[in-house]
Amino acid sequence: MIDVLGVLPPPLHEPELHLADEIVIPDLAAWRCERMPVVPEGAFFAVPPDWVCEVLSMSTAKMDRLEKLPLYASFGIRYAWLIHPVRRTIEAFRLQNGALVASGVYSAPDRARIEPFGAIEIELATLWANAPLPTRASEERGHYEHGWY
Repeated sequence: MIDVLGVLPPPLHEPELHLADEIVIPDLAAWRCERMPVVPEGAFFAVPPDWVCEVLSMSTAKMDRLEKLPLYASFGIRYAWLIHPVRRTIEAFRLQNGALVASGVYSAPDRARIEPFGAIEIELATLWANAPLPTRASEERGHYEHGWY
């Protein structure tokens, strides 16, 4: 089955990627059908995805931006999103001249068509509709329906 995004399978949650000597685990990743028509057997993926998504937290934001994005670019990953649950934004990046460069920042109440999923208009307010804002460390943290921070 091929969906309108041209992605098969649907984005995978925390896939283990083996990129040469580097092992990295993005929060989400997806491959174009022509690059990975079936999900391979095994515990990891050696084919770099076409899109990765990282959900930023206080403990991972610096690593996601300063280490993972350049690594993804070095392996030719064409698109990356950084989702900031506190700011309720999506930062989109596109591979250009060997680097992932910012292509846009999107937030509610925007409706957006964000690469590589431009075939679908995303109503960003619905992404955050049931997600409580994280609390201070001294308070009980918000409980997320999808396990997000």
